[in-house]
Amino acid sequence: MMQALSTDARASEATGAEVRQTAGDAPSSAVTYIEVPTPPSVNAMYRNAPGRGRVETQLYRDWKGHAGWRLRLQKPQAIQGEVVIMVNLERGQVASDVDNRIKALFDLLVTYGVITDDRFVVAFCAAWSPPANGLARITIMPAHSFSPEFQLAPDGRSGGWRISAPAMEEDDAFEPR
Repeated sequence: MMQALSTDARASEATGAEVRQTAGDAPSSAVTYIEVPTPPSVNAMYRNAPGRGRVETQLYRDWKGHAGWRLRLQKPQAIQGEVVIMVNLERGQVASDVDNRIKALFDLLVTYGVITDDRFVVAFCAAWSPPANGLARITIMPAHSFSPEFQLAPDGRSGGWRISAPAMEEDDAFEPR
């Protein structure tokens, strides 16, 4: 059974995020695209503090503030239920591990109510993109509408996921006035 998005009320109140979909709503078929700064590696998110255990680093707190601000500006639609997430991260350092960047992104999506909980992420894929402006590009879609394609860049060291636009229902077709 799915939990209502309203169970994330504490996160919404703390961040000023607005949840625009409730558990009673029909599952969305919309695809959501988001761009936020590339997060720090999970290795740089926390540090050991004597007597306090693991605490967030200043780097991680700064990223969360900046990424949250960028996310709110984009006003992404909340997606309820099982989702598939595709992530393209700009590669700043060759020594970085792509999987060490995912936790911060998923936590951000939950905090701002874009997804209910990261336990509803039934699949995800991540790829490095060539460096340009330090962004992570995130595509979130209901699990039932997933159809990916991966394109390798000419350098052979990076690439990106692409998805075809979902087929439109007759009722959804654009009609000029």
